[in-house]
Amino acid sequence: MSFLRRLTAATAAMFVAVAGPALAYADELPPPELPKPEPIPGPPAPAPSATPAPTLAGPRETIDVAAAPPAAPMVAPRSTPAPPAPVAAETAPSYPRGKPNSYIRFGLGIRVMYAPSAGLDPFSEGDAIGQASLEVSRTLATSGKLALALGLGWDVGMKRTTARGPASGLALHRLSVPVEGRYHLTSWLYGFARVAPGAAILDVHVEDPSAPSHLSDVNAMFSVDGSAGASFLLGGHGPADRKGVRFWATPEVGYGLTTRATPSLTPDSRDDVLGKELGASTGSLSVSGFFFRIGVGFTY
Repeated sequence: MSFLRRLTAATAAMFVAVAGPALAYADELPPPELPKPEPIPGPPAPAPSATPAPTLAGPRETIDVAAAPPAAPMVAPRSTPAPPAPVAAETAPSYPRGKPNSYIRFGLGIRVMYAPSAGLDPFSEGDAIGQASLEVSRTLATSGKLALALGLGWDVGMKRTTARGPASGLALHRLSVPVEGRYHLTSWLYGFARVAPGAAILDVHVEDPSAPSHLSDVNAMFSVDGSAGASFLLGGHGPADRKGVRFWATPEVGYGLTTRATPSLTPDSRDDVLGKELGASTGSLSVSGFFFRIGVGFTY
């Protein structure tokens, strides 16, 4: 028993000698820190102002706000223009094409002139002389709605009377070269003005039963017409550059001027020597005066 007690006491003394300093050091250590709980996230803080912070100055320097350079203006980005829409290729018309307002014209109509000349009384009961009119013209040049044409014209008419006993009459021919300016208001209407210089041929005759043969004379005179009118399309409507036949109605008014003539009536028979001495003069006469003409035209 005494041996066991001594062994136990020795063991306890050894434990105290070894573990005592370690326990004393453990008592001096601070207690372990527990991890702190993370705070609950709040709303996001506002973004810092874009205004640049002023530069630091010395203790006696001040910041001049007015001297600060202005902020650069905001430039909106340029938008790229949209590409143009593709243009469809023009297709050629299916009809034969020509130059607009350029064509050849054939015309016929009736011209009535009022010639109040006393020298015409032996051959006419009135002052009106009716004539048939024929003309042809061709466009020489065009510029937009304007056109210039040159042509040839022939007017012919006759009158006969028995008011003074013997039958008498006259035949009047007029050959002219009309120069015509046109203005095309629309495709179906154009106005014109023309000057037509030329020559007039007057043939007068008297059928006197007492004379061996008829008395007659032919006189040539210079003539010129000035007139204006309009042409209305009756048929052949379509584009102005379309080739084809068109029909027009054309009223016209103007004034015709001729030089005076002095007919000297002589017998027709050249073999009748006595008849050559029976000449007679009717005095001077004129076939000048106002006229109007109505006609139809065909163009191509």
